[in-house]
Amino acid sequence: MSQHGAEIVHAARQPGVIVGRGAIKYGRQLRPLLEGFGVPVLATYQAVGVLPSEHSQSAGLFTNSASERGLLQRSDLIVTIGLDIVEPLPTVWRYTCPVVSVSSTPTSETYIPDSVELVGDLIALADAIIPAVPTHDWSPDAGSTFRGEIRNALTEGIADGFGPLQLV
Repeated sequence: MSQHGAEIVHAARQPGVIVGRGAIKYGRQLRPLLEGFGVPVLATYQAVGVLPSEHSQSAGLFTNSASERGLLQRSDLIVTIGLDIVEPLPTVWRYTCPVVSVSSTPTSETYIPDSVELVGDLIALADAIIPAVPTHDWSPDAGSTFRGEIRNALTEGIADGFGPLQLV
């Protein structure tokens, strides 16, 4: 990792992680690293299962829409692991914090403004980044707390128990 990348990662106090489809085949190796990191993790539809959906760190789905905005706006660093640009909605990136992209292939064009792009072995790179964050300010259940907030928002004000979740 470059000196610039190390400085960005080392300064983080509320990092968030987004895992994409490139991480799915590394799930068994990646899961203990993420659990050791202890920060909220969002997964794209293609990466569901890297952490179990009800895991205390699992904050829900990342689609680049409104649902995950509350969590990512609280983050001071976003680490993407195996995120392919075709996974999220192609809309405006609303976050101002640095983004460190970890991928096995370089990204040619993206609307996600990577501050640092690390290309290579996903596990080796994730293992290098995670210990570089000296500490963080998230509670151990920050992911599940955020996931609960989203679920409550989806069911708030629903009459007769029928709403978006029941429709889906």
